[in-house]
This record gives sequence, C-alpha cells and structure tokens, in this order.
Amino acid sequence: MKYHLVAFCSHNYQHAMESSMPSWLASDAETINVYMDGWDTQAYTGVTTYPIFQPCNDRGVNCVRKSEALLRFCADNTDKRHVVMLDVDCYILGNLMDAFCVYGQFDVAVTVYKNLKQKHRLKNVSAGALFIRNTPQTRRFLRQWIMDQQSDCYQTPCRDQKCLSLLLHRNPLELNIKQLDYNIWNAHANPTVLKTDNNPMGWLENLDEHCRVLHLARGLWKNKELVERFVYG
Repeated sequence: MKYHLVAFCSHNYQHAMESSMPSWLASDAETINVYMDGWDTQAYTGVTTYPIFQPCNDRGVNCVRKSEALLRFCADNTDKRHVVMLDVDCYILGNLMDAFCVYGQFDVAVTVYKNLKQKHRLKNVSAGALFIRNTPQTRRFLRQWIMDQQSDCYQTPCRDQKCLSLLLHRNPLELNIKQLDYNIWNAHANPTVLKTDNNPMGWLENLDEHCRVLHLARGLWKNKELVERFVYG
C-alpha cells in the first residue's frame, strides 16, 4: 500500500522543484505527478508531468492551481486511494505512508500551526502539505475548496490557505479530519509561529528527528548550503 504524490509547479518555481525533486524520487511514493503551466522541464525517470495550465505570474492564481491540480488527479484516478499534495519547496525526509497507516481512517489530514493563543484549531491550517483519501466525498470537498477560492472577495494572494482553513473549520461535508503535528509532517520556518527569529540555521539545528516533510518556504530553498546540509547531507 503506497501513496501518490501530486504537486503544481509554476514556471517561476522551476528551480525550487529541481532542488526538492531528488528527495521526492527517493521517497516511498508510488507515483509522482507534477502539473505545470507549460514550461519545459528536464525528464525525471518516475515523474509524470502535465503541462495543462497557461503561464501565469499571479501568485493568487497559482495558489488556486494547486487545488485544481489535486482535484484533476483525483478525478482522473479514482482507483488511487491515498494521495499527498506537497508544495514544490517541500523536501521529503521520511516515510509519508505512515500518515495513512498510523492515524486511522481519516478523509483529510492537515498540519495545523499552533501557538500559545491558538492550539490545534482548524483556523490556522497550512496548505503546503495535504493528505487525503480519494473518495467521492473528498472530491466534493476539493471542488468546494476551489469554488471558495474563486469567490474570495478580497482575492488575497494566499487564499488557498485561508479558504482551506475556513472550509475545514466549518466542515459542511462532515469529513473525518485529522490534525497532524507540523513539526513532523510540514516543518515550516515561520518566525511568528515557530519562534525562529529569522534564524533558519538555528531552527534547522533543532529540527525534530522524526520530521517527514521539511518545508523550506520563504525562499529558504535557494540556500544550497542549507539544503545540502539538512536534506542531502
């Protein structure tokens, strides 16, 4: 029993994917599926690419495309039960299938940031890592997530994350939602939540030894020395 990895990569994040791809290829994913906006990529053995989107530099539009790519894969592959969506600046450090095996029969599993004011509440969800069981119910959930983003009256750049958090909090489809520890399943150098004080090296030195997904957002993936040391070292 394995999972299928899905991602969207816009042309301006090509180098981020090139940095993280070796960790994806070494992972326990059965298939790796990357949806793109028309740019050419070097061929990776074991990676299926889908250049189905038009090139776009709008961050908000590209954020919505992550969920559109995920729904496209799930709708086209209803026989593939376990699906993981990652941002392309995420690095896989361990077995991700454990999320499905250890945490029970959830429909959707997400990582939730927590701090002293807000602990494990579905209003602060990261959209960088999403674990789902591909069923008609979860596909309806994905369609609703896309519609919510498209109708976001403020058109915020990170509306994928905002709308995902609000939808999960409301949970109109009554999904079985599992909250995963972000330190393990989506370790993210967020100075506000993780108290890194903009010191990624110090944060990485104290990374949980059981971390499965390292999310080098905010351009941290550009630091080759950091990536080589903490991902491939």
